[in-house]
Amino acid sequence: MENRDNRDRDDREKSTAKRPEQSIENRRAEARLQRRKRVQRQRRILGIILLFVLVGIVFAAVIRFRGREDAAKNGKASNESGNLQDTEANAADSGELHLELSEADKYTGDLILVNSEYRYHVEENEELVQLVRVAEAKKGNYTVSGPEVQLAGRVMEPLERMIAACEAETGSYLSGISSAYRSVEDQQALYEEYADLYDLEYAKAYVANPGYSEHHTGLAMDLSIFYEDGSEGTFSSSAEAEWYADNSYRFGFVLRYQASKTEITGISNEEWHFRYVGIPHAYYMYEHDLCLEEYVDWLRSNTSELAPIAQACGDETYEIFFTANTSVPLPAESEYLVSGNNVDGYVIAYKRK
Repeated sequence: MENRDNRDRDDREKSTAKRPEQSIENRRAEARLQRRKRVQRQRRILGIILLFVLVGIVFAAVIRFRGREDAAKNGKASNESGNLQDTEANAADSGELHLELSEADKYTGDLILVNSEYRYHVEENEELVQLVRVAEAKKGNYTVSGPEVQLAGRVMEPLERMIAACEAETGSYLSGISSAYRSVEDQQALYEEYADLYDLEYAKAYVANPGYSEHHTGLAMDLSIFYEDGSEGTFSSSAEAEWYADNSYRFGFVLRYQASKTEITGISNEEWHFRYVGIPHAYYMYEHDLCLEEYVDWLRSNTSELAPIAQACGDETYEIFFTANTSVPLPAESEYLVSGNNVDGYVIAYKRK
């Protein structure tokens, strides 16, 4: 009996040693640092091997790629121009335009709900997400944790404006991007890494299952504090975190996982995780204290093509509604935003004239 008690005590001590008393954010920063070091070592080795292979073929590959890209652009521009003319002709005849949507459109757009219940549809989004490397695309001087960090290209402009506004309004130049897009394979590796570093229960609580992570969308990012020496600080409860929570909606972003919404989202409080949803939706969610799950449900239950809601966004006003129809009439010459909800239909937002 005494030997078994000793073994139990040893097991508890090992478990305690394996899970140091660190904050969630510090654990993630430590894991990111270890992952970056490992990736850097692997890249140096691969770089040496691939250099000799690529030199002989890169020139021809670039020429072929550019030729295909030019041809694709020309074809796409022609098709888009034709669709626009048809739409305008229909609008001129009937006083309204008809927006035609497909089943695949349910799973794409800025407002798609990705959580433990609704997976990210990789195939439908593969050609639309158009990822860019943040470190290469950015114009501001904010810090990015590494060259591998990527976001959907359409997020870069509002992200730049948001960070610039934070710097101007707070006087702080410390906020930056620590993590953003992850492929399903990246998420699987992260899940296994956290399970190995800490334990399986920790991984289940704080890392989304592969295929069900918002980071797959390219619309979500984790913010952090970066000091001049390159070291990473704690974002939670910082002055920067408070500013972003109160002002990100002005640029189309929302604080995705709030402490007060944990029972709904299934994710613990993450003050650093922000998601782009588009300006009219971010305004409404912020003003009515709704998380994305609540907003998607509310639109479905309370709006329609005949009963949109009006949302003022500065000097502009949007009409917003949910529909399950694939042919949607809109006022002629409308400027509109379309997104699937990744569940059962579409959300349309158009500017009021």
